[in-house]
Amino acid sequence: ASSFTGSSSGRNVGLWVNNSELTTTDGDLILVGRGGEGENQLHGIWLADTKLNSEIGSIVADGISGNGGTDMNGLIFEFSDLISGDMIKLTGDTVESETASSNSGIYLYDSFLRANTIKAWGYGGDVTEKGDILDGIYSEDSKWLAHDRLKLEGYAGYGPNISQSNGISLYGGNLSAGSISLLGSGTSADQQAVDLSRRVLPSSDSSDNHGVDLRDVDLHAGQSLVVMGSAGSGNSVLDGVHLEDSTLFTGKKMIITGQGSSDYGQKIESSDGIYAVSSLLESDGTINLSGSGGSGWSIENSHGVELLDRTVVDG
Repeated sequence: ASSFTGSSSGRNVGLWVNNSELTTTDGDLILVGRGGEGENQLHGIWLADTKLNSEIGSIVADGISGNGGTDMNGLIFEFSDLISGDMIKLTGDTVESETASSNSGIYLYDSFLRANTIKAWGYGGDVTEKGDILDGIYSEDSKWLAHDRLKLEGYAGYGPNISQSNGISLYGGNLSAGSISLLGSGTSADQQAVDLSRRVLPSSDSSDNHGVDLRDVDLHAGQSLVVMGSAGSGNSVLDGVHLEDSTLFTGKKMIITGQGSSDYGQKIESSDGIYAVSSLLESDGTINLSGSGGSGWSIENSHGVELLDRTVVDG
């Protein structure tokens, strides 16, 4: 197996691989990185225009951001390919800071992942003043391909004033696997235990605090597709599972479960268990939608399941 480990202090990245190719032919490829102290770009592991290839082994990437900065992700992959003959396992964690912009656990942009099994865990950054894009897992215009199983699990960051903090954000691109499982939480169990609720800025298109947020994305599961989302706290748009302009298909069964926000200290604009607009949900077998709307002292709009604007459920 090949292993690469990095750590940094100052305005640096733990492990930065740029315009490179790393290959193993008979073992695993393991990357470990931790960012340092500084103001910005304190990523744990940063891959840019890079290809990782493990012909028969696994690819493992474990990244933790630095401390106290902005634009720092546990893992950030841009224009990069990860190809494994076995498994891809990603873990990204972001450390607390005062203010933040793009402090996500895992951040992918225009990248490609292929393996028999893909597993990813992401934990968004926490802030003490304000923050933007503190997602557990953020993926834009990227492709995830698993021949067997694909599992994403993301937990959003929290703080006093947040513009976007979703458990999982998938914007553009596609996911394909035998079975797909997406589990996203606006506020993780340990955050709830110490009563640290996220507070969001006034409503705008970017003020999203959902468990799972899917926009203009295609999901194709040969066997089963499971999406489970739990909204966080705040006063804006807080859906358990939020779908826009997306297509979800499964060969046998589709289960989507969403829980709206329970925040009795805020006036909530909207909190649905499941919200879908201009989307297609299709199954050759069964489809099960189960949603619980938000609850609190004042909610303008709350539904268990809300389907709008040409959304089609075919199963």
